[in-house]
Order: sequence, then C-alpha cells, then structure tokens
Amino acid sequence: MNIFRIERYKFKYEKQWEDFVFNYSINGTFLQSRRFLNYHPKGRFSDSSLIIFDKENEIVGVIPACEYIENGELVFDSHKGSTFGGLIISKKYNSIANILEVIDLLEKFLYENSYNRVLLKNTSQIFSQENVNVNLINYLLYSKGYDTYEEISSVIDLDSYEKEDILSNCNNNKKRQIKKAIKNGLRLSILTNDNELKEYYSILEENMRKFGKKPVHSYEELKEFKNFRLRDEIIFMGIFLEDKMIAGAMLFNFNNKVLHAQYISSKQDYLNLFPVQFLYYKIIEYAIKKEYKYVSWGISTLNHGRDLNKRLIEFKTAFGSTFSINKSYFKKLK
Repeated sequence: MNIFRIERYKFKYEKQWEDFVFNYSINGTFLQSRRFLNYHPKGRFSDSSLIIFDKENEIVGVIPACEYIENGELVFDSHKGSTFGGLIISKKYNSIANILEVIDLLEKFLYENSYNRVLLKNTSQIFSQENVNVNLINYLLYSKGYDTYEEISSVIDLDSYEKEDILSNCNNNKKRQIKKAIKNGLRLSILTNDNELKEYYSILEENMRKFGKKPVHSYEELKEFKNFRLRDEIIFMGIFLEDKMIAGAMLFNFNNKVLHAQYISSKQDYLNLFPVQFLYYKIIEYAIKKEYKYVSWGISTLNHGRDLNKRLIEFKTAFGSTFSINKSYFKKLK
C-alpha cells in the first residue's frame, strides 16, 4: 500500500495544483482550478482545500473545499462555491486500494480537526476525462458508508443526434416555435464587448426578479470571467431582434468536450417571438459546428434533488435531450 499524506492547501502549491487538475487527474475541470475558485472575494467562503501527496511529493488527489457552521456543526463542503468539487484523483492512482486510502486519510484528517459532517459533490461522468470511468470513486464512497443524493441534469449526446437536421430531434411544438422565431427575424450573436454583457446582465436580473432571486454572480464577476479569468472557458450569447437584445445565455466550455449553458434569460415582453426556443436551437447548432460531444442544460431539481421541476425538464427534453445524474455524497462524522 502507498503511504500518502494530507496537507491543507497553501498558495505555494497553486501551480502544482493547476497542473494536476488539468493534466494529471481523471475528473478535474476548471471548476476545481484555483483560477476559478480564487475569484470568490475574501469572506464569502472559508477555504479548507486539501492536497494528498505520495512519498515523492507527487499529487495523488486534491479536494477543493470550504468550511462553515450549520446547525451548530462544523461542515467540510467540497465545494459550496462550485458546481463540482469532490475527490479529484490522479490517473496514476485511480485504483481501488489507492482511492480507499485517500478516503481513509481524508476521514482521519476530518476527525482530528473536529469536523462534524462532510459533503462531496463529485464531477459528473460527462465532464470527466474521455474514456475514464469515475464510477469507482462513487462506489467506494458508498462502500465507506456515505449517503448520497442525486440531481437530474439534461444533456444532448451529439454522437447520437441528427446533426444535419436539428429540428428533426425536436418535438412538433418546438419545431413550430423555432420556425416562427426564424421567420420573425431573430438572430444570434456572440457577445464580445462589455456594453453587450451589461445589457445581457440586465435581462438576467429581470428574469431572476420573477422568482424573487438575484444572480449568483455579479456583473463585475462575469466581466472578469469574460475578459481575464475564464477567457478560454466562457462564452456569452445574445438573441437579437434587429439591434435589440431580447435573450441571452452564459456558456462554459469544458475541455472542448461539453458545452454547458446556464443563466438562459429573455425579456418578458418578447416571449411571443420564442427567443428562448431559438436560443436553445442556436446553442445546439454552435456546439455541432465546434464539434463538442455534449450539450449540457444543467439540473432541473431543487432541495438536493428531491423536488423536480417537471415543466423545466420537459422543456429541455423537447429539444432531444436525454438525462445525466449528478451525485453528491455526505456523511455524519462520529
């Protein structure tokens, strides 16, 4: 058995962490990179990220994490500020014995540091490295007594999609709506300047107000993503009627493999022109042109997966989407 050791993340490990996540892990994405995690302003989260090393100081795994008090308990959460965190494991050490040792080492560390609960939000299979199955991590956590909750996500597997005729994958209602949108003269444009981004953000805020919510990210954060922090991973799209933006979306590029859409929003006064349906259609068209393998529309659940938004998931399914499961694992520490 290998002899591993665990350390808290320190700034001196930043380059080594980044290199590991992007080049040596089976399930790392930019969401677990320090470049992404460090955008959170000081005070939003208390960073508790961990690194596991082998005897030669090579990284075996990393665990991006934060900690907080909830109901009087100290929680280790991987990671509250990211869609996916969890155990990020090295290609070299992707085996039953090694992953079990990582889990045991993590739990020993958490016991010794007085954590009461642990939550691990693992990377979904479609976002992981090509031809590497991450289900071993999921099973071994289950075998060690972790409970799980699941969230259902909508995706399009473009390998099994009719690419030459996108509308043929849609139900009849969506076909009619998209054809009307095209007839109404709607067009898609990639947003390249900050004024366009600000216009899109105002549409997003208007949409969120309908549900009594605010966007998770501020305009300034999205601007920094676009111009600096995530220049290679983020795309903003707008739907225009003549020169007026009436809908838009933020998209993430995962390793040129998955195009993930979120913050899809539209002006309420133009819903009769079907800008959102047209936006879905154009996102699929863009993904096909850029040779992505998947389009991801995100989850349609609330309350840790217990509450399904049937209307939302049926809307996504109407474009020929199928389903993927996001798994999170949690455990009460004795």
